[in-house]
Amino acid sequence: MGNRRNKNKAMIKDIKAQNENVKLTDGILAKLHADFPQCFNNEGKFDLEKFRQLIEPETDITKEGYGLDYLGKNYANLICCTESETVIQPDLEHNAKPEMPKVKTSTFRATILMP
Repeated sequence: MGNRRNKNKAMIKDIKAQNENVKLTDGILAKLHADFPQCFNNEGKFDLEKFRQLIEPETDITKEGYGLDYLGKNYANLICCTESETVIQPDLEHNAKPEMPKVKTSTFRATILMP
């Protein structure tokens, strides 16, 4: 169990390092780049005009819309772009105790590792 815990701590450390460099637009741009690579120029910048030409025959483009702003919206969007920094794993020692009920479901006591 100690070896697994060390692996989990190393994994969490790597994820934290990766999350420090995440920008809100990274996830959105990655999805656009994967689905619409032809809409990026040689410098890697998204060309909105190319995207508009691509979807305009099938889509009416309007500049009118509705926005919803609230405190914490940018932070919530940033959290969506980051990887989880916690690991949940079963407490095998506790679960093996004789007083623990023998069930066939996935009910167990877990340890949450947070660095």
